[in-house]
Amino acid sequence: MAPEQFADLAELCKRFKGQPFTLVCAPSAQFLGQELPNGEQIHSLVLGKLAESGGSFIVLERLNVNGSTTHPLFHFLKRFSSLYRPKRGRSVPIPWNFSKFLVNKAGRVVEFRGPTVSALDLEAQVKNAIDESYF
Repeated sequence: MAPEQFADLAELCKRFKGQPFTLVCAPSAQFLGQELPNGEQIHSLVLGKLAESGGSFIVLERLNVNGSTTHPLFHFLKRFSSLYRPKRGRSVPIPWNFSKFLVNKAGRVVEFRGPTVSALDLEAQVKNAIDESYF
């Protein structure tokens, strides 16, 4: 799944090049330890996959996205997405690598999509977040 995911993320960056869109990549080793062993290798891999897009992206350090050591960014993203379960008062875990959150420039979580969804399937929502009334 990863080669297609990287290709689709690069294509999305390319399609929104020059617009107020930045892809934020947050590597995590919480999914069967599939990440490379160190941050420099992860950064190089992601840079190699996305750089040719010419679009805007950043690569964060490796973060925990689930469990008791969840990074505060992911507490926020999950709390304000479809992963939050109000009756339980907590969020369900992010299911796997390449899950996607769309956040508008006001900081509102607009969409969550799981790992089997292509980044390109978010194109219309990204366009709406850039062009229309999400702000």
